[in-house]
Amino acid sequence: MDKTLPNGQQITVGVWDLQRRVAESLDTVPEITALAPAIAGMLDGDYADLVQWTIPFRMPRPLNLMNLAMDCASYGSPERLALIRQQAQAALLGDAINFPLPAICDTPGLPRLTDAFREPVVSAIPALLVAGTFDGRTPPANAVAVAKHLSRARVLIIPGASHSLFRDPEALAASLDFLGEPYQVTE
Repeated sequence: MDKTLPNGQQITVGVWDLQRRVAESLDTVPEITALAPAIAGMLDGDYADLVQWTIPFRMPRPLNLMNLAMDCASYGSPERLALIRQQAQAALLGDAINFPLPAICDTPGLPRLTDAFREPVVSAIPALLVAGTFDGRTPPANAVAVAKHLSRARVLIIPGASHSLFRDPEALAASLDFLGEPYQVTE
């Protein structure tokens, strides 16, 4: 869809812009809440929200090379990447939620960790794994899977919490309580 802005500039928004807009909105509960009326507006033919979101997203912005190198080094195994590519073809959001990964990780010089890095961590040290039911990036199932290898892990799933779940008072309180507990060595 083409849209003319008040300054006369033309902008074209499409499916990928909408997919990316939805993916970006899965970060915080206020963003998730604002998404519903935006989609309702688009269903009525009003794409102002999508255009407003798209303009700054398309502006050049610096990459944090440390974060990029770390994410690329630890990103999925070849098998996991193949599964991501396969599932993206049928996923409602396509591959937009992963942007700019994994494609940018093919940049020469970015190191990749071996598959041994992805082996489950096994530990008897107390751990609190916190997940939110509205987290579109790291779902609660991930915390449950990790907890299987941590003999003293507790999983706290917070209904309605997003990826930025430590803005949620329940997550923060549970974490502070956990950190305040005395550590006891078990054999």
